[in-house]
Amino acid sequence: MDPQTPPHDPLRAHFSGKRRWIRLPADHPVEVRGPKRGFTARVLDLSRGGLLIAVKDPEFYEGADNGLSLVAERFPRGATIRFLDEGVARRVKIVRITPHEGLWLSLGCEFEKSLTGGEALRLGLVGESYDGEDAERLIEITCVD
Repeated sequence: MDPQTPPHDPLRAHFSGKRRWIRLPADHPVEVRGPKRGFTARVLDLSRGGLLIAVKDPEFYEGADNGLSLVAERFPRGATIRFLDEGVARRVKIVRITPHEGLWLSLGCEFEKSLTGGEALRLGLVGESYDGEDAERLIEITCVD
């Protein structure tokens, strides 16, 4: 059996493609750091295996009119993402670049090492997460009187 899809939910497995983790909407300020310097960005969605960030920092675009070439120049061997408020940092591989109107990019990033359960909770990842054959559930329990 493919370890990337949960065996107990065929519909979710069908629509999730090759993703190992369920993505959740997020809004965290982060620093994206390459070998020379860092830039500010915001997380749009997050999973234990990666994230989607919006890079709107004007300094990122200085001296160029094409953001796509800047990604290769600024992050030639990936980047380090540092969550500014939660004290979590991870190396990432940039796997997708999407330009948007108004001179900003969204970057799809894959963590080189998945977030731990504690880090996931600090970043607000509550819901279901899957890690290959070892399915782990992080659930939020709300008590109602």
